[in-house]
Amino acid sequence: MPHPPTPGQVPAHYQEVVYWKLGENKKQYILINLISIPLGLGVGIFCFWLLWWLGGDLSGSVDLRRMLWLVGAVVLTLLLHELIHGWVMKRFGATPQYGFKAKLLALYATAPGYAFTRNQYVQILLAPLVIITLLAVVGMVLAGGTAVGFTLALCASFNATGACGDVYMTYFVCRYPAKAYIIDEADGLRLFLPSSI
Repeated sequence: MPHPPTPGQVPAHYQEVVYWKLGENKKQYILINLISIPLGLGVGIFCFWLLWWLGGDLSGSVDLRRMLWLVGAVVLTLLLHELIHGWVMKRFGATPQYGFKAKLLALYATAPGYAFTRNQYVQILLAPLVIITLLAVVGMVLAGGTAVGFTLALCASFNATGACGDVYMTYFVCRYPAKAYIIDEADGLRLFLPSSI
């Protein structure tokens, strides 16, 4: 029987079976963006419906102050999304490293060289979607149809659409058995399975 691996390490009897890099998979990159469009519309419609159901007023005029609030909230949503990634990585024993994606103008969090189990990695990917969306729903309930509530609704939508890469990677990872190990990279992943599989 092989000894259990040291936390953060791939077991000795595992081998790398997939090196998935988003920038080198143009077909998948296009697919992710095509998914984000209907998903964004669906989430946006749901947010508008929820605000209407809560009795919110959606007819307020757009002014500079509201636009600045919206832009600031979207930027904070991007930052919070990646900070949550890093927080969950830290919970599993990794030391997250943060960087800046010039192409997307966004922060990213990664733990290079640290191996997560498949289930841990799924939690890392999905935690921001769940946490930010819950915060936005609570904000809508408390703020009603004010500019704050409207902004939070858009941030929930933006969080879901902007993370389509995470949604796709979750689907991709879950196609493999729970015994898989994953090493996270800023724009992709490396996946390992026992040599006997």
